[in-house]
Amino acid sequence: MGEAALNELQQRMMQQSSLLKSVSQQARVVQTTATRSRLTMDELQRLDESTPCYDAVGRAYFLKPKSQLEQRLKSAEEGCQQRAAELSKNREKIVKDLRAVEAEIKELLEAEPALGKKFLEQ
Repeated sequence: MGEAALNELQQRMMQQSSLLKSVSQQARVVQTTATRSRLTMDELQRLDESTPCYDAVGRAYFLKPKSQLEQRLKSAEEGCQQRAAELSKNREKIVKDLRAVEAEIKELLEAEPALGKKFLEQ
């Protein structure tokens, strides 16, 4: 029973670790997108209203009013901030779950010292 439980806990720990890496990567991407939007918006605000502005769509560029580009960038930044908040909550939950699994493994190994020796031999 102890060995099967240990294997199950190890699998859960690997899954949680993998999930944590994935969420962290997504958070970095969202943060980069938000930063780009903010920096682009800062540059746009320095321009005169009459300056022609182009929006990149795929490989094409379309002439758009400055206000429309600013609005799109602002909504993109707000969306990124919301997504970052969601990812932060998910990350906290995953870390909590990971710590719980670690505690269960520790408890199991303390309860069955022979299992711990066998585990270390692998």
